[in-house]
Amino acid sequence: MKILARRLIPYFILLFLPLLASASSVRRVDMAEVAGSAQLVFEGRVIAKHIEHTPGSRAIHTWVKFEILDLIKGQYDQPSIELCQVPIDHRFSF
Repeated sequence: MKILARRLIPYFILLFLPLLASASSVRRVDMAEVAGSAQLVFEGRVIAKHIEHTPGSRAIHTWVKFEILDLIKGQYDQPSIELCQVPIDHRFSF
C-alpha cells in the first residue's frame, strides 16, 4: 500500500498543479493608463448608430455617433464625433 501511495503522489501533484497556478493573457489596465496613451478622451452620449457591410467581403462595420459632453484630453472642435468599431477576425481569437 505504501509503495502504491508513493507512486501515485507525483501523479496527484501533476493533476492538481494547474489549479494552483493562475495565468491569463489579459492584462488589467486602469483608466489612467488608457487615457495616457490616447489622443482623444471625451465623455459623450450616443446619438446615432448604423451598420455597414463592405461589398466583396464578410466585414461588417458598426458606426457610432457621439455627442461630446465633455472633452477630457486632446483637441476637437466639433460638437459630435463618429467612430467605427474595427471588426475582429474571429479565426485568430482565443
